[in-house]
Amino acid sequence: MDLKEYEPIIENVMKQLCENSRFPQTANYKQHGSLSVYEHSIDVARMSCRIASKLHFNVDYASLIRGALLHDYFLYDWHVRSKEHRLHAFSHPRKALQNACEDFELTPREKKYYSPAYVSVNAYTTILFGKLDCMCRGYILCAARNATVKCETT
Repeated sequence: MDLKEYEPIIENVMKQLCENSRFPQTANYKQHGSLSVYEHSIDVARMSCRIASKLHFNVDYASLIRGALLHDYFLYDWHVRSKEHRLHAFSHPRKALQNACEDFELTPREKKYYSPAYVSVNAYTTILFGKLDCMCRGYILCAARNATVKCETT
């Protein structure tokens, strides 16, 4: 599967997530440098598809993309000191899962993407997200940054 094949899936999943949820709020929170959580999540989704395709993983791309887009769905500014997210690196997957469960019906597979500190021996995609999250944080500008679908943000 190449970019032409999974980009429409990313667009479709993003449209679904933008409807009747708090997903558009992710554009308001900075993740790494000047990159928003929204942009970071799109990068992780694209890179997840690229790597799954290159490694010939047999994955459900819609679930992979949805998990990637929601993996940092914690909905707070982790740069502002607070007791609620003092150990952000370890607590944010749990908060992201809680928020995602409030806003969406997740499949059991999608719930695995939120394992604390990205450790799960049962899901290749959980490990994939953890590695990609680090790559995107380190390189910030992953290939193909231009999202063709944008949520309406207020």
